[in-house]
Amino acid sequence: MARVSVTGDAAYRTYEAYPVLGVGLGNYAFYFPQMMPDTPLSTSPELLRLLLPEGNRERLITPKNFYLRLLAETGPG
Repeated sequence: MARVSVTGDAAYRTYEAYPVLGVGLGNYAFYFPQMMPDTPLSTSPELLRLLLPEGNRERLITPKNFYLRLLAETGPG
């Protein structure tokens, strides 16, 4: 698979780990940290803000690609 983004790679890795039914609707964010590719986060400060939120700030982690998110959350369908 061509490199989409760190969040897209994490979504595709989630699909590879759970290919039949996915991880369930809305559960991609729970699997994101462990499915991230091994890349330095210093080049992506927006990912650092998502992974290390300040205080009780709510966070929304999405792969920025609807089809990759559906694949990760529901499987191939």
